[in-house]
Amino acid sequence: MAAYYLKDQPLTIEQFKKDIVGMVALEEELFGGDIDITLEQIAELYEKFYGIGSTKIIENPTIDQIKNELAQGHPIVAPFAGKQLDNPYFTSG
Repeated sequence: MAAYYLKDQPLTIEQFKKDIVGMVALEEELFGGDIDITLEQIAELYEKFYGIGSTKIIENPTIDQIKNELAQGHPIVAPFAGKQLDNPYFTSG
């Protein structure tokens, strides 16, 4: 979704499904298909799959850092620990 935002292009459900399948194939090629990959690997996968821009990883960002990135028009992709957030959809693994 971030890539389509940056390219200012609409994203259909069909294209989304196609991208997911393509990214999984590239992930398997690059990293052996691990279920869990690092943030650095996610950034590399994103950059290689979409071929646009570069990513920046900010460890433990502050709210002000996040606001600053958004104010500059940079999309934010943030991983979350669903279980620790008491998300009822994260029940196993």
